[in-house]
Amino acid sequence: MPKHPQDRSCFTNILLDEKVPFVPASGPGSKSLSWYTCRATVYDVSHMGHARNYVTFDIIRRVLEDYFGYNILYVMNVTDVDDKIILRARRNYLLAKYKEGKHTDAEVKAFAPERVRTGCDSATIYAVASDFVAEELDREQGKSVTDSSIFRAHAAKYEAEFTQDMDSLGVRRPDVLTPCQRVHGRDCGLRQENCKTNGMAYESNGSVYFDTTNFRACGHTYGKLKPWAVGSSALAAEGESNFETSEKRSNTDFALWKASKTGEPFWESPWGQGRPGWHIECSAMASTLIGSRMDIHTGGDDMRFPHHDNELAQAEAFYHNEGCHQWVNYFLHSGHLEIEGLKMSNSLKNSITIREALKSFSARQLRLLLVLQSWNKSMVYGEASRAEMKAREAQLKNFFQNIEVAVRGVDEITSCAKWQAEEEGPVSKAAGSTESEARSLRLQLPRSSPCSYARRGWDAKGAGYLDAFAAFRDEVRSLARTKVDPKETMTACDRVRDVALVELGVRLEEPTRWQGHLEARRPSSYKG
Repeated sequence: MPKHPQDRSCFTNILLDEKVPFVPASGPGSKSLSWYTCRATVYDVSHMGHARNYVTFDIIRRVLEDYFGYNILYVMNVTDVDDKIILRARRNYLLAKYKEGKHTDAEVKAFAPERVRTGCDSATIYAVASDFVAEELDREQGKSVTDSSIFRAHAAKYEAEFTQDMDSLGVRRPDVLTPCQRVHGRDCGLRQENCKTNGMAYESNGSVYFDTTNFRACGHTYGKLKPWAVGSSALAAEGESNFETSEKRSNTDFALWKASKTGEPFWESPWGQGRPGWHIECSAMASTLIGSRMDIHTGGDDMRFPHHDNELAQAEAFYHNEGCHQWVNYFLHSGHLEIEGLKMSNSLKNSITIREALKSFSARQLRLLLVLQSWNKSMVYGEASRAEMKAREAQLKNFFQNIEVAVRGVDEITSCAKWQAEEEGPVSKAAGSTESEARSLRLQLPRSSPCSYARRGWDAKGAGYLDAFAAFRDEVRSLARTKVDPKETMTACDRVRDVALVELGVRLEEPTRWQGHLEARRPSSYKG
């Protein structure tokens, strides 16, 4: 048997789109790992797509920590400044202020589409078309919103809700949680300046852009994770507003620093007032804590391009003089989530929030639903799965209840091995196979051994009472089925009193014909 479990373990590495041996950056045999994961952009409530991502990697993290024994530095960012956050916070603020005023139905209807105006009062308009009202208000008054606390309060609200949702799903908290705003100034500015010094960034009208052409000329590869997407403005624009700007030298370049606009939060910089681009935020936060070489980086499959590809480019440009051409060793991306056969998306209006899902499923059932899927493939979420997951949950409960029964007769239990040698091999083999990764994860047991789990909450005497009661119940049921003489049932009752309970040190006295009481003594005191 290999000395270290990782000597035979493999990862499906998205950098190569294939299964490869897993070797820590700190060397073969090392138990230390660094792991960075992108947190949800906190502009709205968290949904089942987030659950799919974070529960999936929580399970993989637990396998690495609890089975393989790795010591992981698990870092998660909080994207609390972003185009989506700014837009949603500003619109929500303007809509709330507008609702506080006294406006006629006609004034409110003027903001709504023609198809919902007829027969609707202002309350109905707010209920079914508030997005249209907020959009029009933002177009007219958006530049007047200058208080930065409005944007921070919006992000803080959904950041807190996200944390609560992850706790509800049993996701382990990260070792380090780093909000983006805390690293905006020094860290983001340092990385942008370094990229410029290395010839891989340029300033234009107060903004700073990453130069993908010079990046390639310096010997780097742009678009490692999704090379076929490079040059797609539609994909690139999903992560950056005003992507099609004339300020850039190439349509594949992207913003490191965005010059300040009215109605947006800003920070001071060598290039004037502005804020970091989305991609540089993650590069700055991750490399500040982890450095120039990272073991694992995770996220949803939709993050491959442009976000993660741009992260890689920025970090490699920053560490260019150190010879860095591979900032991350293993990229893992969870598969898409489909709702009743359709990809979940805001445009289809089929998003299901985590809190809505927890009204139909327990947290354990949701985790079972996710662990029974291949982690890097698309999966389907639907109400039809509820009955199956309830049955699966019942199977697990019965399994552990049977363990409790099986070990009650053991006089003394010392520490039990978490994995026996004959169990370890199949689990490791399954963990290294893409086709059977889901089956591998199904084999997980709780971190404590079955023996310690079975003893939790029961001492030997308490378990003995249960056994005596269960045996008596079985005997009475058997007698009832065979319709024997009632005297046989009375004899069974006497056996419980004179044998089973006496062995447990309990005396059942019967002062009257139909009443009795229990008295606990040493078992030897009842035996002649």
